[in-house]
Amino acid sequence: MKTIRSFAGVLLSVILIIASVAFPTSAQSNSAETMANLIVFVKFPEDTTTEIADNIQRIQMFYNDTSKMYVGSDIDFSFKKYITEISRGKLIVNNIFPQVDGDTVTPYTLSASHDDCNDTSIISEVVGALNSGKIKMPEDRLDNKYAGVVDNLTVIIQGRCPSGSDFMWPHKSVTDVSTKIKNKYQFGNYNFIDSYSVTGAVAACQGVITHEFLHSVGLPDLYRRSGTDGTPVGIWDIMAHDSFFMQYPLSYQRYKLGWIPMQQITQSGTYTLDPVSDPDSDTILYEIKTPMSASESFMLEYRKKITTNYSNLGFETKIPSSGLLIYRVNKSVVNQTNAWGEDYLYVYRPGETSTSASAGDFFKSALDPSDNRTSFGVADFDAPLTDGTIFYSNGKNSGIVISDVKYNEDSSKISFHVEFPDYSSLGLWQLVPNSIAMDSTGIKIDTDSIGNLYACVMGREDWSFMNKVFKYDGTSWTTLGSAFSNVNSMVLKVYNDIPYVLYTNSSGRPVLAKYTGGSWQTVYTDNSVSYPNDIQLFVGDSGFYSAWTVDGTKLSIKKITSGGVTDVNSSLTADYFANPSLSTVGNYIYVTYCNFAFGGETQYTQVKRYNLTTGQ
Repeated sequence: MKTIRSFAGVLLSVILIIASVAFPTSAQSNSAETMANLIVFVKFPEDTTTEIADNIQRIQMFYNDTSKMYVGSDIDFSFKKYITEISRGKLIVNNIFPQVDGDTVTPYTLSASHDDCNDTSIISEVVGALNSGKIKMPEDRLDNKYAGVVDNLTVIIQGRCPSGSDFMWPHKSVTDVSTKIKNKYQFGNYNFIDSYSVTGAVAACQGVITHEFLHSVGLPDLYRRSGTDGTPVGIWDIMAHDSFFMQYPLSYQRYKLGWIPMQQITQSGTYTLDPVSDPDSDTILYEIKTPMSASESFMLEYRKKITTNYSNLGFETKIPSSGLLIYRVNKSVVNQTNAWGEDYLYVYRPGETSTSASAGDFFKSALDPSDNRTSFGVADFDAPLTDGTIFYSNGKNSGIVISDVKYNEDSSKISFHVEFPDYSSLGLWQLVPNSIAMDSTGIKIDTDSIGNLYACVMGREDWSFMNKVFKYDGTSWTTLGSAFSNVNSMVLKVYNDIPYVLYTNSSGRPVLAKYTGGSWQTVYTDNSVSYPNDIQLFVGDSGFYSAWTVDGTKLSIKKITSGGVTDVNSSLTADYFANPSLSTVGNYIYVTYCNFAFGGETQYTQVKRYNLTTGQ
């Protein structure tokens, strides 16, 4: 029987699409976050059973604490404990049961039968029941993440799902029901689960609960719903296979959520990893990139199977073996999921047959020295993937070889050797490693006279949008000063080996700042203009300049010197400046642009110059 959970209906969601560059995409969060999980029990009017009431204590244990569930074991392997453990205490779930009174519960009876219900009708009834008092409104805070939006709603529907396409099949979605609860809250993310899945009648229980909730946190399905058959990840991640014996997500997933750090391997050598279950180590995930791909990289983590727990209760007790796990991340896959036939995450294994098959023996994926599995990969670029290569999604061999895998004396660590091939023969751009932990929507770069590279990165870090400037000295990256928040259109230019940035502040005023003395200092703010377009900095024979257009019709140029900022009285206007670009040669400022005339004849590419000496 499959324990994979899916939903065939249409998911109503808002997707934020952020352009990705070759920078690591998440920064480790240091603060704990709370999410409220409001759990509501419902049943159909034709249902006369008492499955939820008979199992309410067991259900609550699966959610909150299983340490008293079994005689002979005090192991807590509940959903709440699991989330706390895999997040390293950075996410605490507050499970709220408003209908539970002591050891009893009364599910809310829906007005319509199963055949006349759907997600929207059920959620609408839950909203109505909370507003009318038929379901008690909890006093707990429900909107820890976004004001006015309940963090997560879980509806447990009494009964057994009749088919995988039915709305009772466990799934996560986003509701379009906008009616407010007590004029304060509305629902967004929600999970539907049939009671059969959480009463112990099947093997999944808290695995189902966790899988669906992790969707609400942001993790994708890692099994295939359509496209080709195959098992790209299998039992190595709860988002690919859920069960009563919950396994960790692949560590890259935890990194993406800001729960753990990630290190990079950039040269051949011997490396060591701690187990993914280590609560404190900074060395539980390595990433390897090569010049062969900007969107795909390889991950290494140490999975340590727990074999000492009573009746195998707990986490990481049912993974196939301990060992070094190697997998591929393909950030170019749409929606970053395995659901539709392309592999966002793929775990390497012996016996693979093609790029799309996800065949072979994924139970043997982990390189386990105790089973004489100590190497993987082939150095020959021409080797086919059927030879056991560490290959890209197009089948090309990376040439990386992992070898000499061994445990330390008590198996608390695993070590291995990484050997990179010589990529120079492939005529590729060389990858410059970096540790810039931002999702980037735009980058500007410049250099100084001694060869340092500067990057102005616009993007997102810990879900906050900001601009940062970084410096690369040929060896390492450092952040210059503090981040810029609530600014727009930032550009970067290095002049006389000093980095400058020009941007518009939260009031739309152009601001020029320079990096000096370890911080950013404001040079000039132009309060005479608001929200200019086409802001830029340029350097030439005659000096250093800033420029922008006002209302799209007037070009404003200012000269920047150590003594301050002065206007260049160029008096250049246009019907509408489109994509102006400026530079200087000798004593002239040159500008190219398209003069766009609304409703008239557009004058295409224009090239004009201004003599700084004569003023014309």
